Amino acid sequence: DEGSEEEEEEASSITSLGVADFILPVVKERELASQREELWESIRYAYAIVYSRAHESVDAVPELIPLIDLLNGLSEVCKGGAINVDFASGKWPFIRGNCYENHCQLDCSALFVERDVKAKTSLIISYGCLTPSSFFVKYGTIPAEHLRHANMTDSINIWFPHHWIPDESTSIGKLRCIALKKGGYPLDAFRQGTIRLLFLPGDDDSSGNNPLAWYVSGEELGVLETLQRMIALIRIADEATLQQYTVTARIRCNFESEMLFSIMVGVLDYNLKLLSSTRSSSKSDLEQSKDPELSPALRAAYLARVCQRETLCKWRHAFCRRYMRPSHVDRGIVAGAAEID
Repeated sequence: DEGSEEEEEEASSITSLGVADFILPVVKERELASQREELWESIRYAYAIVYSRAHESVDAVPELIPLIDLLNGLSEVCKGGAINVDFASGKWPFIRGNCYENHCQLDCSALFVERDVKAKTSLIISYGCLTPSSFFVKYGTIPAEHLRHANMTDSINIWFPHHWIPDESTSIGKLRCIALKKGGYPLDAFRQGTIRLLFLPGDDDSSGNNPLAWYVSGEELGVLETLQRMIALIRIADEATLQQYTVTARIRCNFESEMLFSIMVGVLDYNLKLLSSTRSSSKSDLEQSKDPELSPALRAAYLARVCQRETLCKWRHAFCRRYMRPSHVDRGIVAGAAEID
């Protein structure tokens, strides 16, 4: 058909140009090992440029809006502070923001200030509901307003300590592994550290989506059941309980037990250690993020690590509060906790 002929013609023209025509100058300067690597890096670079400048349109299709590139941006989480510009799309004519009449269904876009803006004031627009990590991944930076936000909660991946996976050479270890596989836990991937155990969303100001706040208020989170069940199968369940689980896929366990609590905190401590092989702190990372000798990307990475560390600590404090235990990151929670490190 006509469409397929056009696609073939386009593919043919691309082939005739040759691979070298698609390698960006900025990539050539890096002198990579092969042309294949240069092409792949060019694709990644081009994708990053477009992705970091794309905005969601009315019909949820990403689009480039050059006018917005003239402005700075923050996450919706920071709304009410520095954000002073809003964006309207698909509305004509524009009369003070949302007050409009659409007589001709003309697709168009416009920017408008939300309040009086003095001369030489930065114009800042909302980039949508983004946690610090999401903002960092898309835009390569983290505005200081994110860290000043009183309820800053980042999205975090929780990785399970690979050395806690049972040894299948023992009878009880083999039974535990059978039970874990029955529960759908990918043990080989956990051992290799190639897959996270669970994902905890952060506060991105979208419809009150803040699991940490829910947990602190006393709600039980389904997302934490994955962690609790795995801990029970690895450390707490006896042989009879494990055998029953392999048949019924149900487990009876005291999820308020001190041992379970200790191991849950141990998992968070393991993730805190993964953030840095050195004894860095949020304070030292903040200082590093201000070093003008470092690249902008590295300075932003230090800020991202602060957000990740502080969020993990918030979850740790929440666990301790739930189980009425003191929270000290530098030492064990209960007697014998060091045995699980």
